[in-house]
Amino acid sequence: MNYNILFALVVLFLCCAPVSLAKSEPMSQQETDVNDLFSSYNLLLHKRQWSHPGTLDVISTPESIFAKLKEYERVAIPFLMNRMEKSKDHKERRACANMLQSIGEKVVSPVVQGLKNGTFDRFNAQWVLCKIPEAYAAMPLLLQATTEKGIADALVVTGSIAMESGATAPASLVEVVLEKMKHDPSERNKVIAASTLCYMVPKERAVKELMDAIGRDGQGQTKAQFLSQLRRLTSADRENMFPYYLKLAKGADQSLGYEARRTLCEYPEKSALVIPVLVEVLKDPQRRNQALQLLPRFGADAAPAVPFLISIIDENRESYSSHLALGLFQSIGLPFSDESKACFVRALQLYAEKESEKQSYDKAHPHQFRCATGYHPGIDNAPAIIGLVGLAKANAAIPYLSILRASSNAARADAAFLALASLGAANYPAYQSPAWEEPKQPASDAPAPWSYPQ
Repeated sequence: MNYNILFALVVLFLCCAPVSLAKSEPMSQQETDVNDLFSSYNLLLHKRQWSHPGTLDVISTPESIFAKLKEYERVAIPFLMNRMEKSKDHKERRACANMLQSIGEKVVSPVVQGLKNGTFDRFNAQWVLCKIPEAYAAMPLLLQATTEKGIADALVVTGSIAMESGATAPASLVEVVLEKMKHDPSERNKVIAASTLCYMVPKERAVKELMDAIGRDGQGQTKAQFLSQLRRLTSADRENMFPYYLKLAKGADQSLGYEARRTLCEYPEKSALVIPVLVEVLKDPQRRNQALQLLPRFGADAAPAVPFLISIIDENRESYSSHLALGLFQSIGLPFSDESKACFVRALQLYAEKESEKQSYDKAHPHQFRCATGYHPGIDNAPAIIGLVGLAKANAAIPYLSILRASSNAARADAAFLALASLGAANYPAYQSPAWEEPKQPASDAPAPWSYPQ
């Protein structure tokens, strides 16, 4: 009984349902013709031979396809926009964009309206409008958007038109973009507006506006992005820009200063002026890692930084700053000073003391595991220090290398063996760890404080 009722309901639904549910609406003749033109052009664009038995004659050149397409403008624009928006194939979308570009100025309004309404993707709009100079006239309307994304989309499309079309941007539009660069609430949009402006105005004015923006109050990260664009524009005039970059590198702003110091590293011939600036940054614990990452580019010329590298390693041999300092020692290379060798030996001694303690404990407690302070927390810089000891021919470190040669840490043990070999001490007597002594309990009844690892 229940099955009969269910069957009756299904029959009733199928009889009453619109025909469109059972069958999609067929394309009109004009849409069919536009689809044939698209298929023809898409295949020609990718160098494939094509013949089609449809209503259109076979068309052999893109020019003739574009000429025929203008007879179907009213149908072709929405058809191609819809296909471009739905397609996941990059090549098909490029073919749609080229065909829409061939229609010219009449395609601007529908594309801009679709971008404004959110029904047409920004990247598709870039492809279509970038070579249509008449699209400039519609950009002020887009730039009136109230959302951050809407303004960003308008700025990106405007920049694409300025970059690809080669047409001169209207002065009123330039002022609108400049206003966005100066006062837009979104820092991201300020950066996009600056990039767009660089394509819309002569180089001299773009450089002036960027330098003015860097000099104004604002977020350091945004000004660092402005500086990056300025460096790209002035690459051919790098000699005259050096004093400006040097001045910014000495500033207190971390983001802008770091970008300026990165720029100074492109002047290896002026290392005598650049390295003192980077060495000064080493004195600031908050910024020293920036300088430690940049100084290796100067190789042996970075030798004035050695006293600061020694203090950084002595301060904490397992920190990331020490890791960078050891890498800088390797970049500076030979010869190492006596102070540097002593620094390496001191650091290695600390590692060896903890390693000796661990080996003694492991011998007394073979079925337990206890981690030495030389491993955690922080970065294990022991292999790098061992390598520098061998390179520096620091014979005073041989007893410590012997201890580390017996380490359960393979990286340390292998590095220690190679260092002993480089020092001519490969046959140095093997280290014998002393007997383990349990920590003495204090006289009071209070439990002993946990002192291992320290």
